[in-house]
Amino acid sequence: MLAEATKVGIEYLSKPFFLLIEGAQIDSFGHRNDILGIVIEAIHFDKAITEAINYGDTHENTLVIITADHERLV
Repeated sequence: MLAEATKVGIEYLSKPFFLLIEGAQIDSFGHRNDILGIVIEAIHFDKAITEAINYGDTHENTLVIITADHERLV
């Protein structure tokens, strides 16, 4: 669903635009040490990133930034 929301958001917004996409559940699963949840959410986030990169590849002057707000070392 995150990838689809990313795609729809990009299509809906006027140019220029700023769109923040967050894989919010990755952190929650991390706090619970739920490895399967982390992996599934990371895959969903990867698909959303792919939508953003595909847009950036086909539209000049587009910057896609991917970052993490914090990390957890186990």
